[in-house]
Amino acid sequence: MAHNTNRILSIIKANPGIRQVEIADKVDCDMDAVEWALKPQIELGDVLRSLVAGPNGVSQSSYKLAPNFEAPDYVEPKTPAAPTVEQQSKDTPSPAQAAPYKSKPDLAIDHLSKVGFADDVAMRVAMGLNIGGNVKAYLATALEKRLVIRVKKEGVLGYAIGNGVPVKLSEKKQVINEPKAVSIPVFSKPTMPAKSTESKIATSSANIDHSPVEISPNKYQRQVKGTLVDVYDVLKAWDVRNPAIQHAIKKLLQPGQRGHKDAIQDLREAGQSIERAIELEDNEL
Repeated sequence: MAHNTNRILSIIKANPGIRQVEIADKVDCDMDAVEWALKPQIELGDVLRSLVAGPNGVSQSSYKLAPNFEAPDYVEPKTPAAPTVEQQSKDTPSPAQAAPYKSKPDLAIDHLSKVGFADDVAMRVAMGLNIGGNVKAYLATALEKRLVIRVKKEGVLGYAIGNGVPVKLSEKKQVINEPKAVSIPVFSKPTMPAKSTESKIATSSANIDHSPVEISPNKYQRQVKGTLVDVYDVLKAWDVRNPAIQHAIKKLLQPGQRGHKDAIQDLREAGQSIERAIELEDNEL
């Protein structure tokens, strides 16, 4: 781990403000591994972490070294010298003939180009990941650039080759906010026993609700059992005090319905808030 940590520190030193996903690409590791490797330096204040907007507008972690911290020098391990002709056997390919190194995203794209669609299990095998390996984390940059996309085929969520054209948030909003045709089901009217005219009038009058209908004055309120409530009433009722949990609940209750962000971005930011909530709870232990 120290080997990777020193390498990551040297990358941050050369690229102040570099994003977590960019470091993961350079080191060829999971984004969680980047955070774990830098955790001691972040707690000591040697590495400064902040949130920045990524290419698709989603907030992401970025890092830079503290002014008074000097990162240890990192030297790339030397590649062993190529064997001489005498040392090579006839069946051993020369270095020029050997297959070039491919990163895990490259392996994923090669596999998808051949099969068209693959679920998480097949992707882990193609990328050489262990059971439980985070495929999505390794493909974060490819997903941002739309080189790879998430699709559902026959009810199974997996991956396919994208068109390489990133989708802007404005385009996402436009697609999400477009009105959709709603099909209204038609139910057959059940046959009821005949009633007298007086009985029909009495029954109809008794079933009419004469109480006034309360209309929510804004989009942040909902009527629950005859009472108008908002998210703050919910947080107070459940005694939610952690600010990060409060922020996550607000986004989860109305993903994509507040007008300035789409549902996917709200859900991603809710996930980031939950991660921050876990950090706050850990610090209190």
